[in-house]
Amino acid sequence: MALGENDSPEKRSPTMNPQAEKILRLALDTAATDGEAESAAVMLIRNWRASGVTAEDILGQTTSARLPAKVMPFGQYKGASIAAIEREDPEYLQWVLATCTRRRQGLRRAIEAALAAC
Repeated sequence: MALGENDSPEKRSPTMNPQAEKILRLALDTAATDGEAESAAVMLIRNWRASGVTAEDILGQTTSARLPAKVMPFGQYKGASIAAIEREDPEYLQWVLATCTRRRQGLRRAIEAALAAC
């Protein structure tokens, strides 16, 4: 698998060597049968083991995706930090929690944490 223009070996995840990338793509391909996906999953784990990848390597990379949002992505405070909004207008954050039920969970957690801290 060729690297893209913006990808370099240094930027590639330590868990995603070229073979692992190929296997992961097969495992997640919607056209793959259940058996192919399961076989690819086993191959991926074997590849990671052979490469010395640990669970901490993988979990450390995914943890940041679960961190709460730090910036408001919409509305009158779009682009402002949640902490700044909490200091200036905590009622707005309460309103967002009450009325914007379809917002992503990271944003909800960030707002709840900011309001709990005040």
